[in-house]
Amino acid sequence: MCHSSPDLTQHTQFFEKRKASFIREVKD
Repeated sequence: MCHSSPDLTQHTQFFEKRKASFIREVKD
């Protein structure tokens, strides 16, 4: 990936949210 696009940023934020939610579920 040479360049970053708004689309990629949105996808990354969405992924981070999913990851945080997943980690929270595992901790519970």
